[in-house]
Amino acid sequence: MQTNRQSFGQFLSYQIKPIPIKLDQNESYKKTQHDPIVNSIDYLAGLFTNYCLPYRLSPVILALPGLLLNTILFLSTYTSIRLERYHYVLWLISRYLTYFFDMIDGKQARRNKSQSLARHYWDHWCDTINVAMSSMILIRIYPEDFKYRIPSTILMSMNPMGFYVNFFRYYCTGQLIEPYTLHLWHYVYVLCLSAPVIVFDTEIPMNIDFQVMLATLSAVYTIVYIMEFIEYIISISRSPLFSIKLFLMIFLPTFIWISVYVIVIINQTTIDCPTEQIIFRCFAIFILSNHAINVHYQQLINESAHFLTIDSFIFIFSLFVLTINDCHCRLILLSILLTFLLSAYFIRLIVRLRTFIDKHPDMGFPLLIVTKDNMKNIDNITNGNK
Repeated sequence: MQTNRQSFGQFLSYQIKPIPIKLDQNESYKKTQHDPIVNSIDYLAGLFTNYCLPYRLSPVILALPGLLLNTILFLSTYTSIRLERYHYVLWLISRYLTYFFDMIDGKQARRNKSQSLARHYWDHWCDTINVAMSSMILIRIYPEDFKYRIPSTILMSMNPMGFYVNFFRYYCTGQLIEPYTLHLWHYVYVLCLSAPVIVFDTEIPMNIDFQVMLATLSAVYTIVYIMEFIEYIISISRSPLFSIKLFLMIFLPTFIWISVYVIVIINQTTIDCPTEQIIFRCFAIFILSNHAINVHYQQLINESAHFLTIDSFIFIFSLFVLTINDCHCRLILLSILLTFLLSAYFIRLIVRLRTFIDKHPDMGFPLLIVTKDNMKNIDNITNGNK
């Protein structure tokens, strides 16, 4: 006799296979938003790739400079008692450098025919980590006595959601949007926050006029984000995979808990111990990034994705840990949870990359030099079963 009962794992997943995608020379899986400024930057990036990069240089290594710089800057800002000008200089450099390398790694992969599912996943894994670290760094370099925090709080709540919703859209439509409009706004925002401090002094963020300017810019940037989200949601609603149940099951719970999480960590009075502060923000980085990249991974292996993972439950437990009054007890519990999370996170990364490499063993995953054996016809790279 048949039964309609579902397993717990089936209950926690979208029981729908993703839309097929193909990684081809023309990037048919990607929808771009170009304007004259972006076209100029993209053209310059293409010139740099074709004339300055060695032909056999692996695109895998191009993601490492931004990842390394963001990691150093994150640790530096949260271990420093007082922020100096060089923190703002490094943050400005890290954001623009990360964006530039993110533009050229795909061009290099198509140039030397080293595009693969493993590299595609690695690229987006690094992107999500960099975005999450950038959000945490931005929280730290905000004015300590920010009188107009609400617009920036809303903006920070939406920032990590951007990657998740875009990957969710990618899963449902088979087309990834490159939100160049958001990129441009982000780098204008970065420049307006960093340049005055670099040019003048570190006391500028405490100036009331500067804070009004920053809050106004945050509000405008948030409106741009909302407009972009509406476009994403409209695209998702037109997908053949769309249903109200699917939308509620994936989008709303995630939006709520990410928003609450980011609002909690923006509140600088919540955590007094510097070490505990670093640990808690590391939680934010890995949980926010993993929730987005998990959907993308399930898409690339052509399987139904889970909308709740072990990271979600760790997140919920970490919020309960914050309610403990004893600082030492909180620190020990958070350290244990973070150790478990980091171990699972990097083991998961290695296993997933291994899965993609085994699917196309001849292409491999060259870290530095691409050989002739790695150069294959990328038009055959798909997330389907063929």
